[in-house]
Amino acid sequence: MGREHGAGSLHERPDGETIPTPMFVLYTASLSSNGRKVVALAKHLGLEPRIIDVNVYGGEGRTPEFLAINPAGKVPTLVDGDFTLWESNAILSYISEAYGGFELSSTDPQTRADIARWLFWESAHWQPTLAAVLGPHAGHIMVPGLVPQPKGEPDWNAAALRPLLAMLEGHLGRRDHLAGGSLSIADFAVAAMTIYFRRLGFPFDDYPALSRWYTRVHALPAWREINVEPWVS
Repeated sequence: MGREHGAGSLHERPDGETIPTPMFVLYTASLSSNGRKVVALAKHLGLEPRIIDVNVYGGEGRTPEFLAINPAGKVPTLVDGDFTLWESNAILSYISEAYGGFELSSTDPQTRADIARWLFWESAHWQPTLAAVLGPHAGHIMVPGLVPQPKGEPDWNAAALRPLLAMLEGHLGRRDHLAGGSLSIADFAVAAMTIYFRRLGFPFDDYPALSRWYTRVHALPAWREINVEPWVS
C-alpha cells in the first residue's frame, strides 16, 4: 500500500539544542489539496515525518489494509504511535500543538478560537463550494479516463462561490493573514484548495487582496517544496 519516503533527522530547536526529529506517519497523496497542506505544515515546522503516498485516485484508499487505518478510506491520515487521526484540519491542529510548540496555533483562548473559526469555515463552506465548482475540471485533469471533460471553464462567478470570495477579499484587505495577526494553520487550511487556482484560471485581478495573500502563502519554502504538476503555483 502506497509509496513511502521521508525519514527522521536531527532538528534544531529555537534554543539551539539539536534533537531527533519526531517520527509520526502521514498517509497522503501529492495531488490532494488536503494531503498537501498537512505535509506543507510539517515541512514548515522543520519536521520530517514518514510520508506514505496513497493513490486514492487509483483505489488504494479502499484496500482492506488502508481501511483498517482510516475507515473512511481518505487522505490525509496521521499515525503517531498508537494514536490515529484523520480529517486534515484536525491534523493541522495536532501537528502544530504536539510538535510545533503552538507556533502556528495559539494558547490564547481568543486567538485559538479565531483560528478554529477559519478551520471550521474551510471545511463547512470553502472546500465544499470550491469542490462543486472545480471538481469536474480538476477531476478530468487528474483522472481523464474516469472523469469526462466538462463543458466550458470553471464558473468563478457561481452564486455559491461569489460571496465566499467577497468575504475573503474584504477580510484580507485589512490584514496579511487570516487569523491572529500572523501566519497560522488557518492560512494553511484555507490555502489548500487554492492549489487549483492558477491551472484553472482564477481571476486574480478581480481579487487583489486575496491574490496578495495567495502569493504570500504559496511563496513559503515549505509550500513550494510540495509543488507538483499539474497543481503548480
